[in-house]
Amino acid sequence: MKHLIKLLVLLFSVILINNTIASEDITGTWQGTLVPAPGNELVIQFIITMNDDGSYSVVLNSPDQGAIKDIKASSVVFDSGKLKLDVTDLSGSYEGTLKDGIIEGNWKQEGTSIPLNLKPYEKPVLSKEDMEKLVGQWHGPLKIPTGDLTLVLRFEMKEKGELKAFLDSPDQGATGIPVSDVGLVDDTLSIKVSVANVEYKGKITGDEIVGEFKQGGQGIPLTLKKGEYKPEVTLNLSKEIKDKLSGEWHGQLEIPTGLIHVSFRFETTEKGDFVGFYEVPDQHVKGIPIKEADFTDGKLTLKIKVANAEFKGTLAGDLLTGEWVQAGLSNIPLSMKKGEYTPPVFSLDLPKETRELLSGEWHGQRKMTKGFMHMSFRFETTEKGDFLGYYEVPDQNVKEIPVTEASLSDGNLILKMQKRVNIEFKGQLAGDELTGQMIQSGMANTTVSMKKGKYIPPVYSLDLPKETKDLLSGEWYGELKAPSATVTVVFRFETTEKGEFVGSEEVPDQKIKGILVTEANFSDGKLSFIVPNAEYKGKITSDEFTGEVIEEGSNNAPIPFTLKKGKYVPPSYSLNLPKETMKTLSGKWKGKLGNYTLVFRFEKNEKGEFLGLIDSPDTSTKDIQITEASLSGSNLTLKVKLVNAEFNGELSKDSLDGEWTQGGQNIPLILKKGEN
Repeated sequence: MKHLIKLLVLLFSVILINNTIASEDITGTWQGTLVPAPGNELVIQFIITMNDDGSYSVVLNSPDQGAIKDIKASSVVFDSGKLKLDVTDLSGSYEGTLKDGIIEGNWKQEGTSIPLNLKPYEKPVLSKEDMEKLVGQWHGPLKIPTGDLTLVLRFEMKEKGELKAFLDSPDQGATGIPVSDVGLVDDTLSIKVSVANVEYKGKITGDEIVGEFKQGGQGIPLTLKKGEYKPEVTLNLSKEIKDKLSGEWHGQLEIPTGLIHVSFRFETTEKGDFVGFYEVPDQHVKGIPIKEADFTDGKLTLKIKVANAEFKGTLAGDLLTGEWVQAGLSNIPLSMKKGEYTPPVFSLDLPKETRELLSGEWHGQRKMTKGFMHMSFRFETTEKGDFLGYYEVPDQNVKEIPVTEASLSDGNLILKMQKRVNIEFKGQLAGDELTGQMIQSGMANTTVSMKKGKYIPPVYSLDLPKETKDLLSGEWYGELKAPSATVTVVFRFETTEKGEFVGSEEVPDQKIKGILVTEANFSDGKLSFIVPNAEYKGKITSDEFTGEVIEEGSNNAPIPFTLKKGKYVPPSYSLNLPKETMKTLSGKWKGKLGNYTLVFRFEKNEKGEFLGLIDSPDTSTKDIQITEASLSGSNLTLKVKLVNAEFNGELSKDSLDGEWTQGGQNIPLILKKGEN
């Protein structure tokens, strides 16, 4: 059951209303629990601050719901002990009365009124005795429909006397999931893992915790025993088979959404245990243990318990040939080759005449529900004689998706892109023209016409009144803010030498340029225009365009925006830090955020500005700018505007030890200085 409080918009505007000056100071954090239905509880916090004029502002958070973070009340009144506030972004309101240190009242939303009593929030403090009782590992099996899933709860004492807790799921290859809250009262332990929407509550008796694990409201009994977790993943195979299997094996698995790269990895540990792991590099899945292995009558069987999957096949030299069997999928042929992974070469088997016709670039416009999208094919012959093809979507910065299959019959050309995506083109090849349909799962078939040769952008002359054209002409810029990202957009409108009025969009943060405005309309004082997959609409004045952007195929609410007229000047984001701190930071810092590697780079540019950049090699992401930095004592705070994230940690000569905060989740992140 969904929470009663829900996120209705992606961009939260600040509307501070002057309020009656209160007679009592209620600043601080107040916390209470909403119970919209039996068994469904939601912790709510009001963070109340006083403005310079004596009025109040309120921000709502929910530790249980990452989407409810920093939501600002649109109006606040506190008078004669009565608190009233409206929260437009949640279509809700609250009224309560302060009495004996408690605000007793009701939350109202969608015609429903629910009691919500608020008390001053006090962060739970564990005694030294409690922390000593918890420190160590606690592990046990969680019984799920596909079998047992081992969970490990780790409590660690930090140098400053703080207790940190983490949840591991070794069967899923997941470690270091941060525990957001820990409470211990009368030997009853309660924890919350906000990032996974998990709660656990149990009674400690000696070295055992008997309790209940909850995720998404569903409760499952879970008993944890104290002691070091020792995975039982030793594979019982003969020495000959172990020697043959040792190393890496790679292959391509064809699933409904396309081809994915999968791998097996076998090795002998320092203790002499022979272990195996299943990995899916395309999906950043690593270290899932192979739980069972059997070799009988020349047939190898490998079981991956957590995925409810198994491989059955034959082992012959450097080849594993067989079938992948997994719940929800038909048996899929799978061939694995031993050795370092070499990306597959999809050499297209086409007649020489067809290859000559296709060689080069092809460009066209794909009609979307909102606007058009530029797409292209590129075909070339390698030095080895392989004929290769690639599909690209420049408007979305999508590059080099390989064409995995191609066929031509009676002038009908079929191109399949089944690596990373599952898209198919069916059409006719006639000279320098390709005409047909793009077929993609989950989307309506769309007609595409493509021309061979260098791309010449189409001209979309916007049919608008002269007065509106004069108003629009020039550059407009602003930000689109969402919980997961803040993106700068820049629009340019101009009249060409031929008298055509055209517009284009740029997304500087993502290095995307030349997105064309394909349609525009001005009616009843309101302007709307369309770019691929999105429509902007609102009111325009001489120097401001304010309204909403609606994304095609998105279930999200429209995103409010304000564009200002004028020349966009990209910010430098020069970090204002003490000279000694800049000297310490200069260079590369590397760490793991969950299963993802992050690299922080600090350097001076030619102008002498001190910049911070973040790379994520696992996701091929580079040069995300650190937009703010501050130092308090040895605590360094770094803000990353593009992804609405923040890092807080202790800075030493070669280490940054702290937490990454994003989307209401706090994730431990330790960065070490150096190239490796």
